[in-house]
Amino acid sequence: VAGRKAPVLTLERLDGGDMTFPERGRWTIVFFWSLFCHVCIEELPMLAEEVAALPRDAVQAVFVSIDTARMKKGLGNFLKKRNLDICVALDRIVASASYEAADAWGVKPTPAVFLVNREGVVTYSCEGPFDPEKLFGPLRTALKASSSCSVASDETVVVETASLTASAPVPAAGAASS
Repeated sequence: VAGRKAPVLTLERLDGGDMTFPERGRWTIVFFWSLFCHVCIEELPMLAEEVAALPRDAVQAVFVSIDTARMKKGLGNFLKKRNLDICVALDRIVASASYEAADAWGVKPTPAVFLVNREGVVTYSCEGPFDPEKLFGPLRTALKASSSCSVASDETVVVETASLTASAPVPAAGAASS
């Protein structure tokens, strides 16, 4: 997916209403995760902390849960118990073994993270555990550069494939327990 236009989707938010992402004109971090993915659970607090330090007017962060709306209560309890203030969007099942957002983004295992530039192009993607500096370092550099002058449109495209042994495959849509 890195180097290509990001799919634009509208999903239900865990806290109500709908949200569309990525937003043109803002950098967007999209993180696909599940309550049943141990690596996801380990990475969420770090991601939430890093995202909280970014300027909200310049960066949109979307945490897409493949647990779908069936798990709303469990997702809400999980976030509350861990005091995580993140924007969770709920993926939708569109066929017996298909997810709207995960399929559109080409997600196979969770976690999967993507960084989308202001023009809507994926500049970083990784499935499985990832190095936060490879995501946030270039983003902070671009944000710093854009605050003092305009950023060149030829941002570096980074594609990382992490070890998938600790990550969880995206289950068939009908297979997730509720």
